[in-house]
Amino acid sequence: MPNISKDKLKLLAVELENQIEENITDSAVQALKIALSDTLDKAKNGKFKSTISTLNGSSAFSHGTLSELRLLNEAFSKFKLYITLGV
Repeated sequence: MPNISKDKLKLLAVELENQIEENITDSAVQALKIALSDTLDKAKNGKFKSTISTLNGSSAFSHGTLSELRLLNEAFSKFKLYITLGV
C-alpha cells in the first residue's frame, strides 16, 4: 500500500467536508456525510499512513443523484483517488 501525505489528505478531506456542508439540505448528501464522517475525521487528524482499499459513499455517486452536484463530485473523486490509490 502506498504511503500518503497526511497534509494533502487533510486538505482533500476539508475540501470534501466543505462541499458536503454546502449541499447538506439534500438527503443524499446527509447520508453521505454519515457514511464518511469517521473516515473524514481520521483523515483530518492524520490517522492514515497509507492508502485504504475501499471508501464508503461511492455508490451514492454512481447510483444516486449526487453525480449532478459537480463540485461535490469533484471533491469526492479527488479524496477517493488519493485515499485509495495515493494519486
